[in-house]
Amino acid sequence: MKNRWLILLLVLLVALLWGIPVAAADGVVEAPSLVDALSMLAQGAGVALVLAFLAERSPWFQGLRSDVKSWVIFGISLGLPLVAQILLQLVPAELWATLEPYWQAFAVGFIGWAGSQAAYIGLIKPASERERVSKILE
Repeated sequence: MKNRWLILLLVLLVALLWGIPVAAADGVVEAPSLVDALSMLAQGAGVALVLAFLAERSPWFQGLRSDVKSWVIFGISLGLPLVAQILLQLVPAELWATLEPYWQAFAVGFIGWAGSQAAYIGLIKPASERERVSKILE
C-alpha cells in the first residue's frame, strides 16, 4: 500500500516539475527545453526521481542484492549530474537546437504517459492487482 503512494508521489513530482510548464504554456504544449532539463539534472534536481523510475521498471535492478543496489544507486547518483554537466559544456548549441523538437515530442509524450500511469495506479487498477504489485515492490 505504501509503495503505491510512493509511486503516485513520484509521478506527481514529474507532473509538477514538467507538467506545470506544459499546462502554463497558454494552449501551446511545451515542456522545459532539453538544455533546461539537463541543467536541472546537472544540479542534482530529479536524480532521485530518475533513479526511482529506473529501479521500479528494471527487473535486472530488482534482482540485485541490497548491497549491490546501494552501490549502483551511489554510482548513478554521482554519474547522472556529471554526465549532464559534461554534455552541457561539450555539445555545441547548434546540436541542442536540432534536438529540441524531438525532445519536446518525447517530453510531452512522457508527461502524458506519467499522467495515465498515475490515473491507472490510483484510480482504475483493481484492488487485487494493486496488492500484487505492492508485494512485488516490497
